[in-house]
Amino acid sequence: MIAGCAKSPGGASLIRAQGFETEADKLDQKKNIVSDWKTLLNSDIKDGIDTFPEINFIDKLSKSGTVLEGAELADAAEYIRAAAKMKSFCAKKPENLNLNGALEAESKLLPDIIQYSKEIYSEINPDGSVKDNHPLLKSARSRIAGLHGRINRITSGYMNDDREIWQSASSTQRDGRIVLPLKANFKGRIKGLVHEVSSTGATVFIEPFDLVDLNNEMAYEQGMLNQQIVKIYRGLTEKLREASGDFRVLIEQVSYIDSWYARAIFSIRNNCIRPLSREKGLIINKGRHPLLGKNAVPISLSFADDTILIITGPNAGGKTVTLKTCGLFVLLNQFACELPAEEGTEIGLYENIYADIGDDQSIEESLSTFSGHMKRISEIVYECGEKSLVLLDELGSGTDPSQGAAIAMAVLDNMRAKGISTIVTSHHAAVKNFGYTRKGAVNASVSFDAETLSPTYEIIEGVPGESHAVEIAQSMGLPDGIVSEAEKYLENGDSTVSEMIRELENRQFQILERDRRLAEEEARNREDRRKLDLTRLKLKQAEHQINQQDYSKLKTFVKESRKELENLVRELREGEITKEKTRRVKEHIASLNEKLDKEKKKIDDNETELFSDDSSTGNEALSFEPGLEVRYKKNNKSGVIVEPRKNKSWLVAFGNIKLTINEKELIPEKSKNNKMKTPSLGRSGYNSSAVFELDLRGMRVYEAEAALIKQIDTALLSGLSDFSIIHGLGEGVLQKTVQDFLKTCSAVKGFEYSDPEHGGFGKTIVRL
Repeated sequence: MIAGCAKSPGGASLIRAQGFETEADKLDQKKNIVSDWKTLLNSDIKDGIDTFPEINFIDKLSKSGTVLEGAELADAAEYIRAAAKMKSFCAKKPENLNLNGALEAESKLLPDIIQYSKEIYSEINPDGSVKDNHPLLKSARSRIAGLHGRINRITSGYMNDDREIWQSASSTQRDGRIVLPLKANFKGRIKGLVHEVSSTGATVFIEPFDLVDLNNEMAYEQGMLNQQIVKIYRGLTEKLREASGDFRVLIEQVSYIDSWYARAIFSIRNNCIRPLSREKGLIINKGRHPLLGKNAVPISLSFADDTILIITGPNAGGKTVTLKTCGLFVLLNQFACELPAEEGTEIGLYENIYADIGDDQSIEESLSTFSGHMKRISEIVYECGEKSLVLLDELGSGTDPSQGAAIAMAVLDNMRAKGISTIVTSHHAAVKNFGYTRKGAVNASVSFDAETLSPTYEIIEGVPGESHAVEIAQSMGLPDGIVSEAEKYLENGDSTVSEMIRELENRQFQILERDRRLAEEEARNREDRRKLDLTRLKLKQAEHQINQQDYSKLKTFVKESRKELENLVRELREGEITKEKTRRVKEHIASLNEKLDKEKKKIDDNETELFSDDSSTGNEALSFEPGLEVRYKKNNKSGVIVEPRKNKSWLVAFGNIKLTINEKELIPEKSKNNKMKTPSLGRSGYNSSAVFELDLRGMRVYEAEAALIKQIDTALLSGLSDFSIIHGLGEGVLQKTVQDFLKTCSAVKGFEYSDPEHGGFGKTIVRL
C-alpha cells in the first residue's frame, strides 16, 4: 500500500526493500523527513510532485560508444526535470509551519544537472522524436516531402484512371517502398515489380516501373535522414554521459526521498498521527487496522507497565485482529510510518517481533494443530530476548484444555521471568486467572453484547472476557435442542468462574460509563466556570473603564466651568460687585466640586470591589516602613516594602518584581519583625500587562519560555487567574516546552488542553 503511493519506480522498489529501524535516534531522523513531507503537502503550496519515468538504461549509458534511443533520452530529460522540481518543493519554507529541516537536508543532496534536461529538450520532443525545425534535418525532410508529393501524383494517376482494377483506393507500403493493390485478374495491365501476393491470392502488390526510381531515391533520403537522427541521439547521449555519475546519484537520492514521500501520502490518506516514543510497551488510542479500511472499528489498548497482556473474550470478537494490530503498529512505527490512530498513542522500540498466529498444521511434516503451535512457540522461546515483542494467538489450544492451560501458563511464566513483552489471546479459565495472580501480568477482554449476541470490538482493560461459546453457537444456527443440552452441562458443571467474570464485566462497564459521564460533566463545569469568570472580569473591567471615561469628561467639564466662572468673577469685579453675586458664584463652584468628588468616590469603590476584598481589619494601626508586609488592593497580592518614595509612595517588592505604589493603595498586614520577607532583586521598569490569550507560535524555545514567565508574572499582578496559550501542534516542541514549564511552576493551579472546537491539542488553558 505504501509503495503504491510512490512517485517513482525506484522509490516503490526501495520501500519494498527497506528494513526496520531499531535505533531511536535514526528512527526519529527518518520520522522527521516524513513529518516535513506531510507538513508541506498539507500546506497551501500548489506545486506538487510529478511522476518519474522508469530509468532502466543507466548501465547502458555508462558504457562508452552506446547510443540511447530517443524515448530513453526523453525519459532521462523528464526525470532530471522532475527531480529539479522536487528539490525546489522540498526547499520551500512557508511561514507559520514548523519544519525541522530533515527533508530539506536530504533534498540538498540531489545533484543539479538541469542543464542536461534543457539541452535534450532543445533538440527532441517529449516522445523522443527529433524536433521538426532541427537544422540538421531541415533539408533532408524538405527533400523527402518533395519526393512524397511526386510519388502521390503518380499513384493518384494510376488509381484514378482505372478504378475497377484496384482492390482499394489508396496505395500502401511493402518493405519501405510504395506499392499499389492490384486485383490478381488484372496483373497484366500494369508493368512493374511484384512485391507480395495476399494470402487469398486476390491481391497483387505491384510497384510500377515509373515509381522504382522515386522509391529508390526516397529510400536513400530516408537512410540519410536516419543517419542524421542517430547522429543527434549520439551527441545528446555523449552530453548525458558526462554526467552519468551525477545522474546515477540523482536516481538513488530521488528514490530515497520518494520513499518518505510515499509514507507521508499514506499518512494523509489514512488520517495518521506520529506516535510518541517509549522504551517498551504500547498505548494505542483508537487505532485502526489499515487493511480493514472504513470497516475498521477503532481499538484502544494500554500495555505500558506490565510484561504480559492476556486478551480473552468470545470468538469473532476481535482478539486476533487486536493482536495483529499491535504487531503491525510496532512494525509500522519502526518502518518510520505514522499510524492510523489518534493523539496519545505511544509505541515502544523492539529489536525483534515473534508471532504465532494461525494454524500451523502440516500434512507433509505430520504436524497437528497443537504440534504446529508448539514447534513455533519452541523456536520463539529459544530465540526471543528482553527487547523482543512476542504475540501468541490462542495459546494452549488444540489439545486437552487442562494440559494446554498448564503449558500456556508455563510459557507465560518463562516470558515474565525474562522480562519479555508478551501479548496473548486465550479461552482457558486458568490463563485468565494468571492475569490476576501474577505480578506483571494483566487481563483485558473484548466486550460482547449479550442482547444482540454480537461482539462490540471494544477492549476492556483489567477484566477477563467470557467465551460466550453457547450464545455464539446458537446465533450461528446450532439447533435449540443441542444448545439446551449444552446449557444443562454448564449448569451441572462449575460455573462459578463464568459468573464471576460476568459480574466483573458488568461492574467494569458501569464504572467506565460512570467515569465517562463524570469526566464529561467535569469538563463542562470547568469550561462553564472559566467562561463565567472571564465574562465577569470583562464586565467589571468594562464598567470600570466607562466610569473612568465619565470621570474624565466630568473633570474636563469642571475645568472649563471653573474657567468660565473665573472669567465671570473678573467681569463682576470690573463692574458692580455684590455679596449675592459672589455667593452664587462660590456655591456653583462648590457644587461642581462636590459632584466631581462623588464620581471619584464611586470609581474608587468600583475599583476596590473589582480588584480586592479588603479583609485587613485590625492592621490599619501598623505604620508604613521598610520591611512591612503589605497587600496591594488592585490585585490582592502580598509584597514587602523596600524603601520610601516621593508623595507618600513606597517601593514594594512582589517576588522578583518591584513597583512604586501610593500608600493609599496598600494595606498593612504584618510588621517587619513578624516573618519579615527579604526583597529579592528583580527587573525594574516592569510595566507590561497580561493578555487573555498568549500566542507563542513561531517563537524559539527560549523566547517562548521568557514570554510565558512574563505572562504569569503580569497575570499574578493584574489579578488574571485564567488565560490560554496558543502553541500549535507541529512537531510538539513548543507544546512540550509549555507543558514541562507549567508542571514545575508553583503559581500554576492547573492546566489542560482546550476543547477541539477552540484549538484542541494546539492550545492550553492555564489556571493560576
